[in-house]
Amino acid sequence: MLYSGLERLALTLSADLFQVLFGCLLGDLCAYKKPNGSTQLKFEQSTIHSSYLLHLFSLIFDYCGAFPRIMERYDKRYQRHSYSLWFYTLSLPCFDTLYSLFYVNGFKQIPADIANYITPISLSYWIADDGAKHGKGLMLNTNSYEKVQVELLSFVQLQKPIQEI
Repeated sequence: MLYSGLERLALTLSADLFQVLFGCLLGDLCAYKKPNGSTQLKFEQSTIHSSYLLHLFSLIFDYCGAFPRIMERYDKRYQRHSYSLWFYTLSLPCFDTLYSLFYVNGFKQIPADIANYITPISLSYWIADDGAKHGKGLMLNTNSYEKVQVELLSFVQLQKPIQEI
């Protein structure tokens, strides 16, 4: 979609979409601060998860300027090609709050007040984005976070059991 400057400033996120994006940012979603000062989001998933990525695109289509594309990468370690599907949103002020919550000096981290934002919607999208079945349970991949941030997640879980979310 193309928006004028005033239209860009007027765009907002619904509460549900904010929760979806919050959950995705706990997972693989990346945010970038652009030179114009607004935030752009990049969604990317392996082509095996293309239906999930297309679902996300359907939720955020009005904030995007182009349709998803396929990217090919060559992994020298395993000498194989991999494919992913990705898209960017437009650079918009309505994403700035999410950027401020998750990024400090350009580095992604767990928000200190995460307990205020975890909802059934955000948790379900975090699981869809970065979760995996582990035995009879669930594993959330937190490899990209520092130990202290993972400990914060554990503390929040103890303070706010899933039944209360």
